[in-house]
Amino acid sequence: MLKLKKGFAVLVIVLLFLILLGTITLGYYYFNSEKTINKQQLYKNDYLYLDIVKLDKGTGVLYYEKQYFKIDLNNNKKILLSIPDNGYIVGWNMFFDRFFKSTAEDKFENCQIEDKNYLCLKDFNELKILFKSTYKKDDKEIFSLEKRAVYVLNESKDKLELLSSSDATQEHINGLFNDNDNQLYLHNQKDIDYLAQYGTNFQKETINIFLESINNNDYIKPVAIKIKDSCIKYPAEGKTTAICENLGEANINPLIKTVIKAKEGNYEVYLEFYKNGTKLDIPIYYFPSFIDSNIDWFVLYIYFIDENNIYISDGGGFEGYPSHYFFNGEIWEKLNLWLLINNDFPDDLQPPFSISVSPEYLKITEENYCCDIVYTNTEERENYRMVYTLNRFSKEIVNSFKINRKP
Repeated sequence: MLKLKKGFAVLVIVLLFLILLGTITLGYYYFNSEKTINKQQLYKNDYLYLDIVKLDKGTGVLYYEKQYFKIDLNNNKKILLSIPDNGYIVGWNMFFDRFFKSTAEDKFENCQIEDKNYLCLKDFNELKILFKSTYKKDDKEIFSLEKRAVYVLNESKDKLELLSSSDATQEHINGLFNDNDNQLYLHNQKDIDYLAQYGTNFQKETINIFLESINNNDYIKPVAIKIKDSCIKYPAEGKTTAICENLGEANINPLIKTVIKAKEGNYEVYLEFYKNGTKLDIPIYYFPSFIDSNIDWFVLYIYFIDENNIYISDGGGFEGYPSHYFFNGEIWEKLNLWLLINNDFPDDLQPPFSISVSPEYLKITEENYCCDIVYTNTEERENYRMVYTLNRFSKEIVNSFKINRKP
């Protein structure tokens, strides 16, 4: 009986020990579970942190970047967004010196994680940033742009993503530091075109010079073709004649070549175009050759975009003004540049023009007159000439500006 009581007592003690052990174990797991949950809630999904990082510094260059991030339970950063903070590019063959800065419109506060101080934003789902960029020339501010960006949290990707309805595009933001001159215009075309047309006189003058400089980067270098003197027979008496099948030739590019042919029984000439030795199906157009006068007066400048877009200017002959021609893929037509821009000239003044051609634009430049021409009774017209940039397809004037009239 005594043994039975002792056995029962041991069993009770063991049970009490197991109950106590279970209680301790459950309490431990409960406590640590609560601690983990609390630690997660303390941050770490609720706060957005901000850090400023210097990425580039050198002569004429400075670039700081904003990094917005979260911190995981192991205190590792998870970057949600990186954008320009502030910086500048001065010189470096850029037309404008460029200065930029971004400012968060949301109110960040000071906070601390593991003895490190940060700026942080609690309960964020959206972030608003104002980007301001200033463009200077010779230390004078020409214009500035302000663009607002709105970012929203994409929780599935753990990223802050730019809303398409924002003023600032991703190209504009990336280009604050990275753009060259052409990209600056491409990414801010609407603003720059507006200032070129409606800005102050100083803005219009400077921006139009800028537009002229970037347009020249895309313009096609013309190829000149002339008649070879050895192909002309000058008899002591009688008619001057062409004696070569090809009076002249020129390579447009490594694949395309053009040759001058003479019209039989006439002093007119035409061009044939060849691609890898095969003649292209481009119709004939006759140009005056001046063979009967002076072949040094003859020259054709060829602006070859492709087989369906060819512009040609002649030299104008003796004290004549250049004529301009265009092949549109079907027919040749003579360009009357005066009709495209005559609203800016007096009715009785028809100046000479030169052209420049890019795949997108046709630039028309007023040239100096050959002889004693009275420009007008305005001093401005005597000192300046006009340059017009047209959309090559619609023929609408994109911009116009003045350049000095050289003697």
